[in-house]
Amino acid sequence: MRRVYVSLELEGEEEKLEALRGALEPEVLSPPGEKGEARVEVRGGRLVVEMWSDSIGGARALINSYLYLLASAMNSLEEVERA
Repeated sequence: MRRVYVSLELEGEEEKLEALRGALEPEVLSPPGEKGEARVEVRGGRLVVEMWSDSIGGARALINSYLYLLASAMNSLEEVERA
């Protein structure tokens, strides 16, 4: 069976990227359900989120989950910066 691979990359300041990585780490360590698997790391000034799934539907679910978590974490960082 073929696996679906997706990679998301986000450029930014190292400190912010590490904060975002930390926000995503619990999802990587304890993923809900059996959608697939993921890895999150900061390398070369980029946050890299790599995801693998056995199906297109599973890949879509992973992408949606990680984009939602990233958006929430980024909004939180912006609020902290404004305070």
